[in-house]
Amino acid sequence: MAQAALFLILRDLQLPSTPHIATATSPWTRLAARRFGGDVHTRTFSLETETGSTVSLKILTRPKAANGPMLYYITVQSNTGAMAEFQNVSATLLSPTALSATLAGALKRATIVPQTQGGAGAERLHIFSGAHAVTVLLRPPAWAGEEALSAAGGLTQGRGALRAPMPSLVVEVRVAIGDRVEKGQAVVVLESMKTETVLRAPVDGVVKAVGCAKGEMVEEGRELVVIKENEEN
Repeated sequence: MAQAALFLILRDLQLPSTPHIATATSPWTRLAARRFGGDVHTRTFSLETETGSTVSLKILTRPKAANGPMLYYITVQSNTGAMAEFQNVSATLLSPTALSATLAGALKRATIVPQTQGGAGAERLHIFSGAHAVTVLLRPPAWAGEEALSAAGGLTQGRGALRAPMPSLVVEVRVAIGDRVEKGQAVVVLESMKTETVLRAPVDGVVKAVGCAKGEMVEEGRELVVIKENEEN
């Protein structure tokens, strides 16, 4: 999540000199990254994870020295109560999708692939860092209206549907029609860019449809599994 925040802030800060890094249709890139009071400023982002939880990121930027490189202070707060802080972070974009950052004293590199969702500023970020891969949804600004998010769609279209987040190879299908599953249970394993991604059941329920098979290449957005949510008593 911290790497996602750094990617978003660097993309905006580097817009004047490297416009190819920014997504032209995103309102984030149309907001001024610097303030008239100086180079110290704070930005906040809200990201939705594949499991439906929300993560709030607050990132403060200040120059290391006069006319020197920037340092970043990042607070990551999940709606589950988990929290992490990173101080004196240095970071740079090596390319439009490659991030290099020093987090907690360790050099980290990540590939982050953004995809615009609709026309009101929502984006999906596919993040690959080491052995980890995750997809998050960047919500549009509050002033864009809730209809923007509805039009863009969440990480899954429909509460019980799982869709391919990007073009992928189906490595494993762990359920069949009629199986009962629990929220968070691994359902499908995908491989993309040499990284495996596990799609998990978003709800408790029964598998009603399976739209993929092991060894199949699936396009982004393909409905892979549909789960009928258990009805509340």
